[in-house]
Amino acid sequence: MNFPGQGKIPGHSGTAQNHRKAFAGIKEYYRKKARLSASGSQTTEQSNEFPTRRQLQYLQNRRINRLVKAPLLLLILGFIVYGAVMWGGNISYSFQESIENSKFEKIERERLYSEDRYRFFVESGNEFFNKRLYDEAYRDYVQALKIAPYGRSARIGYVSVLKKKCEFEQIFCEEIDINLQFLKEMKYIDEATYSLQMKKSHH
Repeated sequence: MNFPGQGKIPGHSGTAQNHRKAFAGIKEYYRKKARLSASGSQTTEQSNEFPTRRQLQYLQNRRINRLVKAPLLLLILGFIVYGAVMWGGNISYSFQESIENSKFEKIERERLYSEDRYRFFVESGNEFFNKRLYDEAYRDYVQALKIAPYGRSARIGYVSVLKKKCEFEQIFCEEIDINLQFLKEMKYIDEATYSLQMKKSHH
């Protein structure tokens, strides 16, 4: 049964079907959009989780710089340590060498000073002996022997003074023989001279 107004509207028989198609198209559009949106969101999240190519390049460059700089820094540090050790060693060596040189120079100065003093007393003793000032000669020969107990000239002069003191003052006579023995053992006088001096000392 058809009521009035309930029939097909002329010219509009395909309208509902067209609407359904249109609605289905809209739903499909929004469904695709939703999928794309979800996919885009996932891509964004993934892009946030994984570095970009630019970031990877930056990290790679930093890694390369570190690999290059590390050996260079070690080399520089090695030079610094080596220089410090060598510089410190040179300072220590120079200081030690300076001490040794100072000691040597001091010893050399003392030796030269002693030689000069020894020579002075021997020459002074000889001069006094030639002037027959035997006390003064004895004093200077003793001073020379304190500087150089094995000094040949001082020991010979000393024995000569002892003989004169024994001859004129009768003192030091007992010392003549032992000193003549010393001169002979040190090869300061030969055997003939020793024998002659011993004979004279006992007359």
